[in-house]
Amino acid sequence: DVRPCSMSTINEPGALLLGNLQERSLPDLWNSAYAHRLRKALLSGEGMPDICCHCPMRAFDLEAHIHLFGDADGRSETPRP
Repeated sequence: DVRPCSMSTINEPGALLLGNLQERSLPDLWNSAYAHRLRKALLSGEGMPDICCHCPMRAFDLEAHIHLFGDADGRSETPRP
């Protein structure tokens, strides 16, 4: 199972699940409509899942971490919402 973050575990109510790697590839899961909606909600703060609303990691600036998904020049190759 692929979850979008370490704060969303199997045992938590409302845990987020992108899918299963035995059923779909990681790029397919990352580029799924659900993953796009989740990223858009996290960036905008609107329509976030309940589990994300109270997450202590939300205190960090998500935009400051987007560079982690970019190439060596800092350009994002990650599909943006």
